[in-house]
Amino acid sequence: MSLSTQTQYFPQTNNFGKILNNKKFIIFITALFLLLECTLTYTMYNVSGGFSVSSFLFVICACVFCALCAEPSNKYIFTQFGLACTVGADFFLVLLPEQQRLPGMLFFAVAQLFYFFMVYSTDENAARRRVHFVLRITASVLAVCLTFAVLGPAADAVALVSMFYYANLLLNVVFSFINFKKHGLFAVALLLFILSDTLIGINNLEKYMFVSRRSMAYHISNSDVDLTYVLYLPSQVLLALSLVPQKLKKLGKNKK
Repeated sequence: MSLSTQTQYFPQTNNFGKILNNKKFIIFITALFLLLECTLTYTMYNVSGGFSVSSFLFVICACVFCALCAEPSNKYIFTQFGLACTVGADFFLVLLPEQQRLPGMLFFAVAQLFYFFMVYSTDENAARRRVHFVLRITASVLAVCLTFAVLGPAADAVALVSMFYYANLLLNVVFSFINFKKHGLFAVALLLFILSDTLIGINNLEKYMFVSRRSMAYHISNSDVDLTYVLYLPSQVLLALSLVPQKLKKLGKNKK
């Protein structure tokens, strides 16, 4: 089938592709995306019984918006897979009536591996990539070993996966900030992500060990102010938005 024949049979597909590669359209859907996420945030806290569904729709919107910025690059592909895994994680941890922590954390762990692939594959410094790879393996192994060392018999699958996930998230934060010029929004998004997860970890600490009432961990976990979602929701928005500057830059170059 010739190119002209394909164009004849799929005119709508070609027209849709032109729309997606229009700078004004990207700006418009970005504004629409932000408005939709603000609306879902409002319904989370102001509509009775709407928290779980609105929260789940929030991450779905981020994942869908990312797809609208699609392009043949490692940055897009791995970010898209990472957001898709976040949707899977929130299905088990947020949407279901009873939280399924193990599958949820497995999805989150895979999401961080995809973000690692993104940061690693887009790093043009060969020496830094080697250091990154060695540190990644070392940190992952140490995270599992330390979990056993600290928790002993209390170390379950959730704790092991959570520590593996946290170690990889921490390295993603570090190396995305090292290459901040290329991954600025992405780096800030992961920083908010890890702060949110640190609070979640502190809140769950009492399930594995004794926490003194005089400790900071106890006061944080028993605080009336829940900052978890205050940090988590913007992190997902910024992860999706992290592709927009690159998309607009390429569209600008194509016009010249």
